[in-house]
Amino acid sequence: TEKLALYLNGDGGKIPNNWFVGGGAYLNYRFGRHWDFTAGYQYHARDIDPGEVQNRVIQHMPYLAVAYSW
Repeated sequence: TEKLALYLNGDGGKIPNNWFVGGGAYLNYRFGRHWDFTAGYQYHARDIDPGEVQNRVIQHMPYLAVAYSW
């Protein structure tokens, strides 16, 4: 609708011995001419071996924003 929006995003990739993936889901509500509120969830994971050190990360992140537009 004009006041409510759902946003989804995702990406990922893989090369030998390395991979990454990420994504998110966000719900935006515009509650005035200038103000809006967004809440959502983000996920990021990667397993990368840049030489001798292995880098494996998994992140779960809540997302919250209040914005003013002019």
